[in-house]
Formats: sequence, structure tokens, C-alpha cells
Amino acid sequence: MNTRDDGGPAFPFTRTDFVDGKLGHDVLSQGMTLRQWYAGMALQGMLANGGHGNVTIGGVSLAYDEAAFVMADCMIAQGKK
Repeated sequence: MNTRDDGGPAFPFTRTDFVDGKLGHDVLSQGMTLRQWYAGMALQGMLANGGHGNVTIGGVSLAYDEAAFVMADCMIAQGKK
């Protein structure tokens, strides 16, 4: 099985939940993954620079959405070094 490292939650936080009007338990909110956040930022940068068509990474032509996730995977791998 090939499990991709998603970097974990990008903005985790714990909040206290209320149950029936009473102070309840703490709930961990995961939100988006770090991989999704990085991909969104990469895509934003590509589009902000007037991008259109495909992006070439390592000699391979990729659509922007694919390229954004390739860049995100590279950033996660670099962060682990």
C-alpha cells in the first residue's frame, strides 16, 4: 500500500465543545492538511504570475493542479530533512 505523506494538519486547534448547554469535552479540529495548504499556495503563485497552459517539472509537462501537488510533496519532503 502506497501511503502519501500529507504533512498532517495545517492549522490544528483544540476547542471546548458545549453539550446540552453545558461545558463538554475538547475537540481537535484537523482542518486541511499541510499538503493541501502547500498545493493551494503553489497554485496561487502560478496563477498570479500570469500562468496558463502547463508547467514543466523535471522535464514532465503537468497541468497546474498536478504541478501544485508535486510542489507540495517536494516541500513536505524538504521540510523533513
